[in-house]
Amino acid sequence: MPLRTYDIGMLPESKNVWQRMHWAKRSKIKVAWEEQVWGMVNEMPRMPRPLDSVRCDIVVFWDKPGPLPDHHNLEMAFEVVADGLVKAGIIRDDSGEQFVRGSLKLIRGDGSTLVTLMW
Repeated sequence: MPLRTYDIGMLPESKNVWQRMHWAKRSKIKVAWEEQVWGMVNEMPRMPRPLDSVRCDIVVFWDKPGPLPDHHNLEMAFEVVADGLVKAGIIRDDSGEQFVRGSLKLIRGDGSTLVTLMW
C-alpha cells in the first residue's frame, strides 16, 4: 500500500473553538488547509487520481501553552483534509468508503501537523 507523509505546518482548531468562530474566519482557515492539502498532493511525484479510497492518519504537534486538548476535539482536521482531497481530485467524495479516518495522535511539538495518506 503506497503512502506519503506531509507536514501541513499549522494546527487544527478544536471543535469547541471552531463552532464558536465567525463563519468568515472559519472559511479562511478551511481554505488555507485545503490549499495546503492541494499543494502536498501535487508535489512531485504527483499522487494518482482519482483513487478508490484513501486512509488518513494525523499527528498533531501541539505547541500552545497549557494542557493538551482532548484529541477528539481536533477531529476537524480530518474534515478539512478530506475536503482538500476532494477539491484536488484525489477522491470523488469524502464518504466513509473513499475517505477512511485512521489514527489521530496529539503530542507536544512545534505547532505542525503531519498527515499520512495511504492508498
